Amino acid sequence: MNRLRIVLLAGILTSAFLLSCSNSVSDSVNGPPPVPLSVTASGSSLTGVQVDWVRVLGATSYEVFRGASDTGAFSLVGTVTGNSFFDSGLTCGAFYYYKVSALNGFGNKGQSVAVGSTTGFPENVAARLDSLSEMVVTWMPVPGAVSYNAYRSTSDTGVFSKVASLTGDTLVDTGLSAGLTYYYKIGAANGSQESPLTLPVIAKTIPAAPANVIIVSVMGNVDTIAWQPSVGAVLYRVYRSASDTGAYALVDSSSSDTALDFEVPSGVRSYYFVTAVSSAGESKKSVSASVLTVPATPQIVFDSAVSSTSIMFVWNRDSGATSYNVYRKDTTVDSFSLAANVTSDTLLDTGLTPANKYFYLTTALDSAGESPKSAVDSATTSASGTMAKVFSLQRPRFGINSR
Repeated sequence: MNRLRIVLLAGILTSAFLLSCSNSVSDSVNGPPPVPLSVTASGSSLTGVQVDWVRVLGATSYEVFRGASDTGAFSLVGTVTGNSFFDSGLTCGAFYYYKVSALNGFGNKGQSVAVGSTTGFPENVAARLDSLSEMVVTWMPVPGAVSYNAYRSTSDTGVFSKVASLTGDTLVDTGLSAGLTYYYKIGAANGSQESPLTLPVIAKTIPAAPANVIIVSVMGNVDTIAWQPSVGAVLYRVYRSASDTGAYALVDSSSSDTALDFEVPSGVRSYYFVTAVSSAGESKKSVSASVLTVPATPQIVFDSAVSSTSIMFVWNRDSGATSYNVYRKDTTVDSFSLAANVTSDTLLDTGLTPANKYFYLTTALDSAGESPKSAVDSATTSASGTMAKVFSLQRPRFGINSR
């Protein structure tokens, strides 16, 4: 009898425990599902907004509500079983707010936090320079758009003027000014409806080539070059060439409108080109300016008395020189005077006084002027009635410059 009572009591306790567990599980599974999390809204067409959220455990459907503000009244616009909803037929360019609730047979626990979005508008807008005065602007197409309006300004906060209406996703904007910064906004349209405009994108045109390049001064082997500044330029590059169409080399960079060339070749014509540089790139070369520099200073490399009344001198030739001046003085005078102007690199100076010491220096000339004077050289005529030292008229091999 006692044993029977124990068995019955054990059965009752087991049943009570199982019933208790069943009620607990039932309460957690069969209650209303929690509020959806990670709700997002994004304009996916010109007149539609896509709403997405994370699936909720235990939910059998979802209700989507729409409002004109995040704090105003929300109206039910759709019921779905999945975790996304496309709200179509909206006003192009308008902003909408959405809330989502999860439901099952026990109801819901309320609506999510409101999220908002405008209807679709162009994205991934980019601008690039295509030529000195041409810009190419591109964007991603918007579903439902039949045209796109492009707006341009020279300031991101200024007035944007409509420059084109297109059916495609590319604007080729021509006739722009060199060296300026341009800002573009794009709107998608369908008839009279237009989407919100995009944020502005920036692009710069390359500066124009500097104008009015001139040679300001020539001092020895140093040239000073100047030009008219170009709009938008932050730097200028100066190039030199031996001809107007030949190869050129960079000789200086300057942030102002002047530059110096410290290594100007002597006795030749040099051509200068200037370019303007900005973050958009380097301009074309300017119209050239040229200058002919004076020849290099000749140096006397040979001297000898030929007779009691004549002395011969030889100096190195400069390819840019058109003639040479020879200056002479003796011990009776304090200054040099011009003894001769010759086109060769040799002078036989005659009519001199026997047994007298003479001092000489030479210069080279071209149409640009006269070179600096050479170092002083001297020679003495032989005494009257004596023979001068015999010498070879063959040009010495040393010190001759045959440029």
